[in-house]
Amino acid sequence: MWISINRKFRVLIDPFSSHSIRGVRLEGAADLLVKTDETAAIIADKTDFGSATYLIKIFRGKFRVTPGAYRN
Repeated sequence: MWISINRKFRVLIDPFSSHSIRGVRLEGAADLLVKTDETAAIIADKTDFGSATYLIKIFRGKFRVTPGAYRN
């Protein structure tokens, strides 16, 4: 019974929580892009994206521009 309730809870909550956490991290990256001159690699590291390539991919998906274009 517990496994079934736990599984249902994860199905309902997890997609929203991981999406909103990523959104907060992206907002932090956007803030760093505007306020600093740090590279995408450093910003990716500071915002826990792991690599500049992944940050750029996710950033472009949310903001519809690359981090470099957003900065300018």
